[in-house]
Amino acid sequence: MQPERRSLITTQGSSEQKLPSTCARVSFVVEASSPTSSAEASELLQRKRVAVRVLDTTDTRIERDQQTVRPVYTYHSGRAPTLEKYEATGRFTFFVRRLAKLHLFLDAALRAGATTVDEVEYDASPEELAAARSEALAAATKDAYRKATMIVRTLMPDCRSLLVSSVVEEVGSGSRRYQPMYEMASAPTASMAAPAPVTPGTISVESRITLVVYPEEQCTIRN
Repeated sequence: MQPERRSLITTQGSSEQKLPSTCARVSFVVEASSPTSSAEASELLQRKRVAVRVLDTTDTRIERDQQTVRPVYTYHSGRAPTLEKYEATGRFTFFVRRLAKLHLFLDAALRAGATTVDEVEYDASPEELAAARSEALAAATKDAYRKATMIVRTLMPDCRSLLVSSVVEEVGSGSRRYQPMYEMASAPTASMAAPAPVTPGTISVESRITLVVYPEEQCTIRN
């Protein structure tokens, strides 16, 4: 006796949930130099690092603290290069838990000795991202099941219910979009410019699933 064959129906569902940025990661550089000694350059940098690490408070968390020391040479034609100085560089990344404190943190970092701010990356808390992913997954699942139900009602109108064979999920976090500082100067008109030097924008969290279902009972496909 041959096993009963069921018609498998495969559909895809997707959903995108948007949430506002509520926190940020800030990467910046601290530099120090000495014309004679790498140890002196390192010591000067260490003093600035002490000031920077004070910024690690209840509103912030340090995630990276790296230090490098390198010699800087001046090159000449026809003769050996000469040592110009020793340059020590510290690279820091801080997680700022509250976006409303970001401008205060940037000011404090510059006062502590930051030479350049490399990057400001906007984000949301892990709890907020997890909630958004759950909502996106639920909506994507409903979307896929709705499509499967529509197909069944069209091709097998006598089918009463569906059973799930498999679900494959792919979840990806969307890009962080914001208006960089140069847009204020480059905007053709004032009305098109960003309302602030940097605006955090929104974070998009996507969920995409592939759903495979089959009728609970043997149904006839109508042409």
